[in-house]
Amino acid sequence: MELEAGNITAEKFYQGVLAMSAPGKTPQDVNDAFRPFLIGLADYKVPLLKELSQKYDLYLLSNNNAMTWPFAVEEFEHKGLPIDSVFKKAFLSFEMHCLKPGDTIYQKAISEIQRLSGTPDSQVQPSEMLFIDEGDSMLTSRDNAQRSWEVSQVNTLLTEMENFNGIFAVSTNLIQKLDPAALRRFTFRIHFDFLDDAGKEIFYRTYFGPLNAPVLTEADKHSLHAIERLTPSDFRNVRQQLFYLENADLTAAEIIEALKLEAQSRDSYDLYKGLGEERHGIGFGA
Repeated sequence: MELEAGNITAEKFYQGVLAMSAPGKTPQDVNDAFRPFLIGLADYKVPLLKELSQKYDLYLLSNNNAMTWPFAVEEFEHKGLPIDSVFKKAFLSFEMHCLKPGDTIYQKAISEIQRLSGTPDSQVQPSEMLFIDEGDSMLTSRDNAQRSWEVSQVNTLLTEMENFNGIFAVSTNLIQKLDPAALRRFTFRIHFDFLDDAGKEIFYRTYFGPLNAPVLTEADKHSLHAIERLTPSDFRNVRQQLFYLENADLTAAEIIEALKLEAQSRDSYDLYKGLGEERHGIGFGA
């Protein structure tokens, strides 16, 4: 994290890594090792970024470092989308000497955006938007409350939601646990489902393309499409597994099998209520 925070230079980082490496290794070898961690800019994002940049002022805020940032710039250039053509400014942690998710980097970015927009007291106000991640932990249904403060917490938040004049957004993977009164207060409820067939192919190319994975054949696509309940995180986890295994001869079939096992291992947790306590289903199975 010292590199991302800009507390050490890339040269000092190279020195530290090379001191622990086999003799004869160079800074370029370190760069080559870092490169596969960057999955690149997915093709579908290019027209989206172009369209958004024509309608809105876009800013980029990134935990990054002096080694990997040039790769990102190169990737955007390669896709015909120079960074300065879509983003009014890039806020980079190693240049700002602070990291997400700390307050400082957001405060600095907001202040600079206000300065650039020339409207320090109007357009860019942090108080105009509130985002709560894992909202089910704060807006759990009061029907399931076991303590009085749990009910009071939800009551207070419901009142504050009514009084808040800005944009209020909540994310959750457990919408069924949200209090019904909270759900009624949201104007829009957006559901992100599991990947469809086209999405599976996009994430295959995005995550495994940089590892020189084989192009999917029609048979491969059929096998990939057959895997149910795939999420982007499944692709990420398998990519990390393959990266550390350093198997250059991996086939598409092996990658698809790894994705299948990843999805199964994730869903296997649905069978358990707690450590060592299996959940038994009710009804009949085909």
